[in-house]
Amino acid sequence: MTDFLDEDMDEILENMPDPYNTIEQEIEEECKRMRTFTIRKIVVHDTCDEKILKIIKPGEYVFTDSKYDHFFLEGVTVCSVVGKNGCGKSSLIEILFRMVNNLGAMMLKELDRPAAEMLYFIGGIVADLHFSIGDKQGMLCCTRNTVALAHDGHSFEWNKQDGKCVYRINGEEQQKNEFEVAKNVAAHFFYLISTNYSMQAYIDADYRYETIYSWQPKKDEYGKMLADYEWHREETGSWINSVFHKNDGYMCPIVLNPYRNSGQIDMAKEAHLTTNRLCALLLQSKNEYQIVEGYRLVHIIYRFNQRYLLEKFDRQVLRDIPVESVSGKFLYAYVQDNSYAKAILDGYRIDASRKMNYIELTLRLYLVYKTFSIANKYPQYSYFKPLGSVNNAFKNNSNKQELQLVKELAEMINERNTHIELKVHQTIDLIRRLDNFEDKKVFERALAYEEICGMLGVDTNCESVMDRYNTLPPPLFQPTIYLIKDEMYKSIIDSTFDAAEKEALIAKNTITLSELSSGERQFIYTTSTLLYHSFNILSIPKEERVAYRNLCMVLEEVEICFHPEYQRTFINSLLKLMERTKLNKDFRIFVIVVTHSPFVLSDMPKGNILYLDNGYNVTSEKHLNTFGANVNELLCQSFFLSGGFMGEFAKQRIESLVNYLKSDKPNEEWNAENAKELIELVGDEVIQYQLRQLYAAKFGGSESYRNWIASEARRLGMGV
Repeated sequence: MTDFLDEDMDEILENMPDPYNTIEQEIEEECKRMRTFTIRKIVVHDTCDEKILKIIKPGEYVFTDSKYDHFFLEGVTVCSVVGKNGCGKSSLIEILFRMVNNLGAMMLKELDRPAAEMLYFIGGIVADLHFSIGDKQGMLCCTRNTVALAHDGHSFEWNKQDGKCVYRINGEEQQKNEFEVAKNVAAHFFYLISTNYSMQAYIDADYRYETIYSWQPKKDEYGKMLADYEWHREETGSWINSVFHKNDGYMCPIVLNPYRNSGQIDMAKEAHLTTNRLCALLLQSKNEYQIVEGYRLVHIIYRFNQRYLLEKFDRQVLRDIPVESVSGKFLYAYVQDNSYAKAILDGYRIDASRKMNYIELTLRLYLVYKTFSIANKYPQYSYFKPLGSVNNAFKNNSNKQELQLVKELAEMINERNTHIELKVHQTIDLIRRLDNFEDKKVFERALAYEEICGMLGVDTNCESVMDRYNTLPPPLFQPTIYLIKDEMYKSIIDSTFDAAEKEALIAKNTITLSELSSGERQFIYTTSTLLYHSFNILSIPKEERVAYRNLCMVLEEVEICFHPEYQRTFINSLLKLMERTKLNKDFRIFVIVVTHSPFVLSDMPKGNILYLDNGYNVTSEKHLNTFGANVNELLCQSFFLSGGFMGEFAKQRIESLVNYLKSDKPNEEWNAENAKELIELVGDEVIQYQLRQLYAAKFGGSESYRNWIASEARRLGMGV
């Protein structure tokens, strides 16, 4: 009996779960659950201004089902918004933009953002944004005069009343906005990064009809500015211009890309920005994975470009300095008594002398320029803004107090290490390495990244993309990226050629970034923008500044320039890129894809798709399981193709032919010959067979024609 019980107990114990493993699994599941951020829905109220609504009807617009929070990738949730042109997709997304903008406008209205655009409060919004961070629910509530944010037991409320602003934290009225409040809000909210390369999107003139307010100093009856501020209604201007890439250190929680100037995109500037952003990404991934799908990085060539710096200064200021060369102008200013340039370089513990060549001196001038630029742009350095513009790089005969302030500015920049100070640190590092390098003239020619690092002893073993940024030359060295098709590279490497021949073949088959197809470049522009902003936000220390760690990425018109194969692989490529760059470990990410592509939709579970039709949420009417679904079925069911899958011109021509073949009446458009020609053009075999039957019935047809129809019927399984 005892033996039996022992054996039975052994079996029970053997089949029991290991309590330690169970606990570990529960902890792992809990961590996974906490690693999510999602926007659940937007509720638009019927009191929302019609100018804001446009075609959107009041109601609930649900983006995600919580059971798919872990469907794609740890830390990443993806949803899609679909519908025909004019169905309200952009109108709904713009309500989201306005709500986030209004939070930023209220939260930051009293904080110094000297180089950033003025933020405007948009009147007329009445909507609620529901989101979740981990297992905590949050809501951003906007009314015509109020913005309120609630999450995890914290609440922040701003109320615009008679031009003033009443502000409450957790129900208690506050005297003023503090910087600490913005930091606290960031912990309970998200940063929104949007990309839309459509030429018809975000044209500022389209938003000028909206009621907007700016936070401005009061004026007395004589127009003199007073110390107090108030909300001032703007008769001109557009809020959309304020939320393109701006110099506020990522304080306002929204940025739209690419930058538009009066609605226009400078594609040459976009190409330049993309190249610079890509350098660190490509170099960091070179031996592990490919950022540009289908291509492999061969090398990045840098060329010194003094003109880049020359364009930063007022031409007249440069003309007034009695020296010919740019580097000579800097040295002239540097050696004058009590010069700003010398005070700045002293702050960085760097000197300058006549024996230095023009590259060394230009690097020092760039350092002085960048120091003033930072002081003028970023609120963290607003204390130093009175020092003046970048043209003060050449100022001298200053008093000791000013010089001490300039030196303190340089020392402060030198101590900090975020994306704001990155270019300064790159320049300082290069200057110090060049000081100990004999053949400085070598840097006057084009050099590969590896050559520069090898000559100067730069450690290229970097753990992160941010570390890689620190190894790059400063912007005075302009990069050109050279790639090779992955298939070509593998073919050369697997060949029997010796090492020198292989190297020559690789060099012969390289192309520059600008030589890629428009679709390939479009993918690079979109993804590099997302990564660039994300890594910049990541560089911001939580302890010191407004630092977001939840990201909402809105990708509109994402299939622009994409071949169907690129559309088919886009979601997978984006997720892999996030995983390889470990972005999903550093942030909780929610992606909204606004698309017309059935290939994108076939990667979505149906609970994460919002269907719009004529401004209504019609998701409940859609019952198709979209994930892995047939593309033709998706086109019909999810993209409202009531006219079928055929081109409209072809459809109308075939319908006209059918009417002719069925009718006994004469028709000037058709005859036996051109009717037969069109039938032979039709690509769908079933339609072609039926047209041939109609043709045979009308014209009789030859014996061979009738025999062909019969054989086709048997082949298609239709009978005769």
